[in-house]
Amino acid sequence: MTISGVEPTERSTSFVTWGLAALGLTAAIATLPALKADKVAAQQTVRAETNAASASTAFDIRVVKLAPDKLKLKGLVATEEEHKALIGLVKASFPSADVTDRVKIAAATQTDIKLGGISFALKALSFLQSGSARIDEHGVALAGDTESGASYAEFKNFVAVPPTGVVLKDDRVSQPPTSVSWRAEVGGGKVKLTGAVADTSDKKELEATVQNLFSGLEIVDETSVVAGASDSWLEAAMHSLQVLRLLDSGFVQLGDHKIQLYGQASDEAKLRKIDSLADNYPTGFALDTKVSAPARASMLSFPTFSVVERPALLDGAQKAQDLTVGATQ
Repeated sequence: MTISGVEPTERSTSFVTWGLAALGLTAAIATLPALKADKVAAQQTVRAETNAASASTAFDIRVVKLAPDKLKLKGLVATEEEHKALIGLVKASFPSADVTDRVKIAAATQTDIKLGGISFALKALSFLQSGSARIDEHGVALAGDTESGASYAEFKNFVAVPPTGVVLKDDRVSQPPTSVSWRAEVGGGKVKLTGAVADTSDKKELEATVQNLFSGLEIVDETSVVAGASDSWLEAAMHSLQVLRLLDSGFVQLGDHKIQLYGQASDEAKLRKIDSLADNYPTGFALDTKVSAPARASMLSFPTFSVVERPALLDGAQKAQDLTVGATQ
């Protein structure tokens, strides 16, 4: 007799198979809590490692200058107090800037914010047209570009001497294409040099020339060395000092392809000499000159009448009468 079309032998085999399957299912069900516990433990481990990493790197700030009046803040600080201190420094350095704040708070107990490094980085950014500063526990990294050679020179002068405890670990600020802008100014008993020169030897040669030409004046040299000048730059700068010596007050400013000369000379003779020297600048420079001198005293006023009357000033009838009288006598 068969049951549901299954022979006794087959039924025995099926019972064994079902039994094994049931045992396997029971074992699998029994292991589910253990698997869940392992998963929870793994997640807790990951969270713990993440929290530990956050605590160890709870200070990593990036300030991005998108435009002179637009900043973006990114990164991580440990506490709300550190975040407030950061925002305070940013507003003090860029009071009118539009600031996008995307800084996250790690809620860590460690407080290692470097206020000196942040202040230094923000000041450095003020010299840049656009760029970024990254500040962490290891120091400050800067990148970007400046608007002019003069601002690049000022930036290099500033970052050359970081505050105590601040490390400039990376400087990737690039100089603009017209990087060398140099200015010599005379007036008030002194000569002041600012901006950038092409190299160290040029700087020394210009200093020696200034000492020779302006020996009686106080000399203030605030120039820095920046590579990238044209081949005729030094010749133009030396020639400019010869011109500047003829001014009572004024300045000469030398860019890569332009020279500006503004000032006041003591007399017209010096003006003529300045005009002559201006014609001898090396080629490749556009010259913009605005130099004046006081007018001569003899040109300031003229007598209304001549002291001695001349016959030419008499009218025709009087002149004829005088001639007739003279002939009769």
